[in-house]
Amino acid sequence: MSDPESYRSSHLNRGGDYHAEFSTNPRRALMWEMERRVLREIVERDLRPGRFRHLDFACGTGRIIGLLKPMAAQSVGVDLSPTMLEVARNQVAGARFLEVDITSNDVLGDEKFDLVTAFRFFPNAEPALRDAAMSVLARHVAPDGLVVFNNHCHTGGLNRRVVRLVKGPGLRLNDMSRAECEDLIARHGLMIQKVHHMGVLPDYESRLLRPRVLVRVIERAGRHLPLASIAENLIFVCRRAQQGC
Repeated sequence: MSDPESYRSSHLNRGGDYHAEFSTNPRRALMWEMERRVLREIVERDLRPGRFRHLDFACGTGRIIGLLKPMAAQSVGVDLSPTMLEVARNQVAGARFLEVDITSNDVLGDEKFDLVTAFRFFPNAEPALRDAAMSVLARHVAPDGLVVFNNHCHTGGLNRRVVRLVKGPGLRLNDMSRAECEDLIARHGLMIQKVHHMGVLPDYESRLLRPRVLVRVIERAGRHLPLASIAENLIFVCRRAQQGC
C-alpha cells in the first residue's frame, strides 16, 4: 500500500485529464513545447539517434517516451499509476511500460540505458524519495550515458519569488533550489554536463498574462541569455562523475 503522505501516491488515479493539460493549459503547453526542443537537441548532439536505449522514470502518460521513441532503439517507461500507464500504452505503441516502484523493487536488474530521463518529479518528491529515485537513475545509466531530469519548480524562479512576496516568506511550496539539485547529483556519483533553462517570465499556469506570441518570443530568446537564476524550469544534463574529480 502506498504512503498517502508520499509523492508516490499523488497520481495514482490520474490519466487522460493530466495528459490533456499539456495542450489545454497555456503555461504547461509552452513549457512542454520548449522541453521538446531541448530533448531533441540533446539526442542529436550527445546520443546516436536510432541506436540509444531510453529509460523514462515516473513516465506518467508517456509524453517523454512518445517524443523520443522514434529516435530510440528501445524505450522503457516505469510508473506506479495504472491509470497514467493506460494512457501511455494507448499513446505510444511498441514501448515497454512497467507498473512498478523501482525505488523499492528494481525489476530492471542490471539493465543499462544510454539515456535516463525523469521529468516533473524531483521538486514534488519528498527528500527521501528524491534520493531513492536518483540512486536508481544513476544505477541504470550506461557508463557513457546521460541522466536528464528537470526541476520545473525552481525556488529561484520569478514565479516562486512573486508568490512568496505576495503571500509571505513562510509559505510552503513544492519546489527545489539549484543547490539542492546539485547536491543530489553529486551524492549519487554524477556530474553536470549542461543546464538548460526556460520559463523566465512569471505567469499563471492556467493562463498567460501576456499575448501568447509575445511570451513565446521572449521565452525562446530567454533560453539563450544568462537567466537561469530566475527561470522556472531547469533541465540538468548529467554524466557519471570521473574518478578522482
